[in-house]
Amino acid sequence: MVEQAALGLERLRVSIDSLPAPLPAFASALPKLLVVPLFALRIPNLIVPYADAAAVILAHVQRQDTASRHRVGLALPAGMKGSKSQWAAGARAVD
Repeated sequence: MVEQAALGLERLRVSIDSLPAPLPAFASALPKLLVVPLFALRIPNLIVPYADAAAVILAHVQRQDTASRHRVGLALPAGMKGSKSQWAAGARAVD
């Protein structure tokens, strides 16, 4: 997530128990190690503003909501890619 202006829920792709930026159909036939690069290509689609993530949470906060007790995915509109000035992937130092 990033500190940027909200796009609005009506523009975002929201999914339940699946990727909001789906992988190509042929990915299911590939060995798992070959799926990783395909997923990595989708990461810029998943960089969303904090305000939009909070709006999704607040929109689905009711106990009996359709998203309750499910994994919820959030992605930018199709064709739009986000970016981060810092990327923190990698092993963390242990003190």
